Amino acid sequence: MQKEIMLIIIVGLLFSFVGFSPFQTIVVEEPAAAGKELSTHVNLRNDLDEKVEDVNVRVFIYDLGLAFYSTGFDISKKDGKGLWVLGDLPRNIPKGDYLARVTASNDHFRDVRHVYIAVE
Repeated sequence: MQKEIMLIIIVGLLFSFVGFSPFQTIVVEEPAAAGKELSTHVNLRNDLDEKVEDVNVRVFIYDLGLAFYSTGFDISKKDGKGLWVLGDLPRNIPKGDYLARVTASNDHFRDVRHVYIAVE
């Protein structure tokens, strides 16, 4: 009986995050410049009826192989969070538009969006 209750709780927790998409907006401060700091502002929203814990945001620029990370944070139920993800761009990056993958995740969910970052 106790195993069945634990299974029901685990399945409930897993399905509570199915379809959870916290991204509201992603704004890249443009134009970015080689050798300067890249600033990306991310707004997240927790529409669940429970707190979402230990969320991290990662910005990965495919062609450059660069990744920038936020520190872990929590989002209270029915609340939002805005944060900056910062990182230094190397000086030798050619001008152009670069596709970046922005991921918000913790141990229970992952949401991904793609944005272009213009480097001048």
